[in-house]
Amino acid sequence: MPAERIVIIPNGIILDPGETFSLGGLPFVAEVPLVGTGARLAPQKGVEHFLLAAKELASIFPELSAGFWGIIVGSVAAFLFNDSGVVAAATTLLYAGVPIILLAGRIVGQLPVNRQNHQ
Repeated sequence: MPAERIVIIPNGIILDPGETFSLGGLPFVAEVPLVGTGARLAPQKGVEHFLLAAKELASIFPELSAGFWGIIVGSVAAFLFNDSGVVAAATTLLYAGVPIILLAGRIVGQLPVNRQNHQ
């Protein structure tokens, strides 16, 4: 991806090295990057560009790909083994796991991508 197409939007939370904070029970550490996107899964949103960039970042920061795998494995495990939380697990699997699996498939070329919307 050309550098001129990459935009960094500051997140408004500045952490000093070694500093941590928690949000929703999840710990955040200044030295570990947090990367994400929120978008409707539609061709014009270009989510595959985020995933391609995430793939490149994962080679530098392996913990990023671990986070994606954590969502997928955690969703499936919760759905299969948690009787009391089946609805919550199924919701997580549907809204987090399935889109990640489908979008990751685009990266490796297993699913078609509508490129005419991204030129």
